Amino acid sequence: MQTAWVDGLANVITVSRRHILNALTTGGGTDEIEEATGTPVTIEDDGAVHCVPGSTGWGRATDLAGHVYFYRSISSTNDRLRELAARGVPQGTIVVTEEQTAGRGRHGRGWYSPPGAGLYSSLLLRPTIGVDRVGWITLVAALALVRVAKEEGIGLRIKWPNDVEYDGKKVAGILAETVSEGDRVEKVVLGTGINVSWEVEKVPEEIRMRGTALSLCAPVTPDRDRFLASYLWELWGIVGELESEKGNGAPAVASEMMAHLTYLGEHVRIETSEGEQSGICTGLTEEGYLQLDGGLRVVSGELIINIENGD
Repeated sequence: MQTAWVDGLANVITVSRRHILNALTTGGGTDEIEEATGTPVTIEDDGAVHCVPGSTGWGRATDLAGHVYFYRSISSTNDRLRELAARGVPQGTIVVTEEQTAGRGRHGRGWYSPPGAGLYSSLLLRPTIGVDRVGWITLVAALALVRVAKEEGIGLRIKWPNDVEYDGKKVAGILAETVSEGDRVEKVVLGTGINVSWEVEKVPEEIRMRGTALSLCAPVTPDRDRFLASYLWELWGIVGELESEKGNGAPAVASEMMAHLTYLGEHVRIETSEGEQSGICTGLTEEGYLQLDGGLRVVSGELIINIENGD
């Protein structure tokens, strides 16, 4: 049995690893866990361990992770959470897995998700914001990752619209799938894949060329479960700020985001569904779009090259 995943569950609900292993190997044992922690735990029909910890552990209480579904392996955390959301699970429900067999990013691209090497999770948000501000959700998640990595001594950058990088290589990807009704956002399934600890010799060369892991960016590999807890805590705080702000302008944290934005002030080229656009990146618009000089806004696209440096 892969047990790093078990350690994660034990950390989140503050229970011993032995209790978790007993529950999984016997197909029962959840009563023992509940007695030890006061945390309701069930084994779902699909093998998920479902718990309701009420917090993310380590004293960082948050309304997020109110319901946690842990999997040893799953095709896609976003797909599973969309199914749960259709059943009416509350905001803060999170699906976490040790491995994704069909993880994906934007435009259906695959996401490298081997066992034990990363953090693969999807979080359900039901934010009280208008559709004109939903573009900020992905950037809010990116900023939360930047803040947590900074605590670990790792300086990350935000690559619009949905990547987080270290020294030009991708460390994390964010996939926000939104359902709206009229001018209001009904729900957002927010998927996050973070490369935490790579055995470099096992990583495909094409992945190594454009990506990296936190373990390769710092002298000490961050603890995956503590990193996830901190990420949720930061994310919930920023989402709350976004919800509390009145008006349709850029959020108060926009300036902090732009301070970590890649290619700011540089000449870039963006590939969009309507063709290529290029110009000097001047920041973000009020909606979270990419702003280029001359008043040009890019709503959606792939920032594929830094023209000046030829990257």
